[in-house]
Amino acid sequence: MPITPSDVLEEVRQFGSVKELSSERLELPHQEVLALVAELRSRLEAKLASESLQIPDDDSIQLTLDVWNYDLVESMRILENFCRFRTEASWPYKLSARQLEQALRSNVHWLLDGYDRNGRGILVMNARYLASDRTCSMAELQMMGAFLVERAVTRRAVRDNGLVMLYDMQHTGLALLAQFSLRDILRGVSMWKDAFPCKIKRIFLVNVPAVFSWSIRAARTLLAADMAERIVLMEGLQELTAEIDEEHVPSSMGGKLEVQWDERVDQLVAEEE
Repeated sequence: MPITPSDVLEEVRQFGSVKELSSERLELPHQEVLALVAELRSRLEAKLASESLQIPDDDSIQLTLDVWNYDLVESMRILENFCRFRTEASWPYKLSARQLEQALRSNVHWLLDGYDRNGRGILVMNARYLASDRTCSMAELQMMGAFLVERAVTRRAVRDNGLVMLYDMQHTGLALLAQFSLRDILRGVSMWKDAFPCKIKRIFLVNVPAVFSWSIRAARTLLAADMAERIVLMEGLQELTAEIDEEHVPSSMGGKLEVQWDERVDQLVAEEE
């Protein structure tokens, strides 16, 4: 029997999700989506009123529902975390390329146009630039990474399939650790831990120096199984290209993609004019 919009609304209002009805991605009529957005907004206002937190706009609420396949419980949890994190960190709810242009040009992060072999978006972190960049605070660089994830999730494929992170650690050493304060580390954990409607499916660690390999492997054993499974140490280009076609792997990691990042930043800034 096909799922009707009224079935979805009734299921959501009773149980908070549509998982009982279908595990497949739902495509709902616009009016039904607006009804769910209103439902979630009402619940957020009731829950967050005592904390004096700003409620995200309807576009953000709709995006979250879409990513979580109209699971009201999960969407509520993500948006609560989002509001608390952005408020505590003094970050705006909407980030801007123009305000973050200097951080974007640091090359610490690249958002690639291509996808991995599972149709997931690709966000690169070039750890070597963390040590060389002295013009931006770590908070600004983290905010820039969050901005790029906001851009990524505007793509249908990323909303459906999620995102992978390519963490390139070449030309780094123990001095890298000195770049992070405890506050930076806690902020970095909080910003990615269920505080934005985008699913980080895998973190591929590439060109990992020997000094870090053993500690990363040891740390993985302390993580919950599902989280440990997401963190993958890549031993070489062959392993990496088993996950991402060589055409979509940056040349700095041995692939064939020449990243023209300054041009991409120009586009991001121009789009806001």
